[in-house]
Amino acid sequence: MKIISGKVISGAGRGRKLGFPTANVKYSGRLSGVYAVRVDIAGRRYKGVANIGYAPTFGRKTKLLEVYIFNFSRSITGKNIGVEIVKKLRDEKKFGSANELAKEIKKDVRKAKKILH
Repeated sequence: MKIISGKVISGAGRGRKLGFPTANVKYSGRLSGVYAVRVDIAGRRYKGVANIGYAPTFGRKTKLLEVYIFNFSRSITGKNIGVEIVKKLRDEKKFGSANELAKEIKKDVRKAKKILH
């Protein structure tokens, strides 16, 4: 079980526009891809799906851990979180459009919810 922790930073807001707002943490480790995760925020546990990488659909230059937390809408920018990597769902890949990416994220969310139930 791998846990990544760090301070939530502001992102570009793309996840929110796609319907999947994310908590973003700088990450320079070896992991990359999409994962089912558990998230610890101030001692409370949540479930979610995370992308670790460069968001190739958008060509980002910095590596981030981006976590979509299920049923969560509070702003946690500046707070420390811990993200437990539970299971890899797929490799990170470039999609032809933001719409294609959003469809794939919906599939990732369904898979993660089954794994984390």
